[in-house]
Amino acid sequence: MDFKYYLPTRIVFGLDCIIKEKELLQELGGSALVVTGQSSARLSGALDDICKALDSLKISYDVFAGVNPNPTFDNIRTGATRARETRPDMIIGVGGGSPLDAAKAIALLATNQVDVEDLFKGGLSRPALPVVAIPTTAGSGSEVTPYSILTYDALQTKKSISYPSIMPRVAFLDARYTMTLPRAVTADTACDAFSHALEGYLSSRANPVSDTLAREAMQVLGKRLGQLAAGMEPDLEAREDLLYAALLAGMVIAQTATSVIHALGYPLTYFKGIPHGRANAYLIEEFLHFNREHLRNWPKLDDILDFMQVNSIAELGDMLRNLTGQPPKVTEEELARYAHLASQAKNVTNCPMVPSEVELLVMLRNALLA
Repeated sequence: MDFKYYLPTRIVFGLDCIIKEKELLQELGGSALVVTGQSSARLSGALDDICKALDSLKISYDVFAGVNPNPTFDNIRTGATRARETRPDMIIGVGGGSPLDAAKAIALLATNQVDVEDLFKGGLSRPALPVVAIPTTAGSGSEVTPYSILTYDALQTKKSISYPSIMPRVAFLDARYTMTLPRAVTADTACDAFSHALEGYLSSRANPVSDTLAREAMQVLGKRLGQLAAGMEPDLEAREDLLYAALLAGMVIAQTATSVIHALGYPLTYFKGIPHGRANAYLIEEFLHFNREHLRNWPKLDDILDFMQVNSIAELGDMLRNLTGQPPKVTEEELARYAHLASQAKNVTNCPMVPSEVELLVMLRNALLA
C-alpha cells in the first residue's frame, strides 16, 4: 500500500463554532480582509459572526463584498487591489464556493505582483496570505482544497489554479449558515458534493484514505439526497449531514482532483448559466453508464449504487432529475463545442478509462437530448 495524503487545514465543525473557537484567528495576525458575495454571507448570519469575533479579538478588518457567482478575472483583480491597499495579515472567505475560491486567488495576488492570468502558469515566488474559510453552502468543499475555480473568458470555460499555500489554515463549518438557502440551491450544492465524492472514488488518483472519505460522504448523501428528491424539507440535522458530506467530498478531491463530470459541466455553466452542481448532476448518469460499458466488473460502480440506496444507474438518474429538473435546450453544434472544450481539460485524464472527444459528445447528447 503506497499513498500520500496532505491536509493542513484545521477543521472546526459545529454550531457557533466561530465564536467558540475565535482565538484560532489570533494565530494568523492582527488584520484581515473579509471576502464575500453580495448578500448570502450577511443573510446567513456568517458575516455578522465573523465580524463579532474579529471585533472581540481587536483584529482590524475590511470587507470586500464584491464577489459574483463564478468569479471573473476582473472580480479577482478588484479584490486583489483592495488586499494590496489594506495589507491584511489574512484573507477570510465567507460564502459559497465562489467567495471561497475568490478569497484564495486574492490571497495569492496579495503577495505576488502578477495578473490573474499568471496564476494559471504556476511558479509564483511567494506563498499566499493565510486563508480562513467559512462556507455558507454545503457543496464546493473549497474549505479543504488547494484549488480556486475561476471563469476564464479567453478559453470560454471555468478553470482551476492549484497551490498548496491556498489550502485554508482554518475552516469554520456551522450548518446554521445553510438554513436560509432556497431549496434549489440546497439541491444543487448537494449534487456538487456528490459529484466530488463520486469522481474522486472513481479517479485513477484515488487512494485508500480518499476512498474511505468518499464512501462515507456518499453514504450520508444517499440518505439526504433521497429525502430531498422525495420533497422533504431539510431540518438542521439534515443540513449538518449535508455540510459534513460536502466537507468529506472536498477532502477527497483535494487528493484526487475532479474528472469528466466537471469537465463536461463547466461549459453548461459558462454558456447556459446553469448552476455548477446542477450541471454536474445532469451528467452523472451518463458518466456511470460509460464506466459500466468499459469496466463491466468494477466493484466501485456497484458500491456507488449501494451508497446512494438505489438499484440501478437509471434509478439514480431518476433521483437526480427529481432534484434538478429538465436540462437546458442545446443544439448539436453547441454539444460539439462543449465536447471539444471538455476534451482539452486536464481533469479528463483522471479516469481509469479516458474518454475520447467523440465519447464525451455521446455522453453530452445522451444526458441533454435523450
